[in-house]
Amino acid sequence: MYLFPIVYNKQKNVIIVRYKFYIYIIRELNNGQFKIVDQLKFNTNDIYGTITNNGQYLVYWYDEKQFYSTYELLYK
Repeated sequence: MYLFPIVYNKQKNVIIVRYKFYIYIIRELNNGQFKIVDQLKFNTNDIYGTITNNGQYLVYWYDEKQFYSTYELLYK
């Protein structure tokens, strides 16, 4: 029922995963390993969202506070 798919953006080499109260932003390193580069914590697991096709923004609905929010993803 939760509408937050695991998203892999090959162009930006990033994976977005929602698990329980967190949204994890994961990068694949050059050696094939993965690293959590950021995580967003919420007070509920009613979080819905995805990233834009170009991988520039994470957009999510935070049900507890009843609002949409965007999170710009910056790549180094």
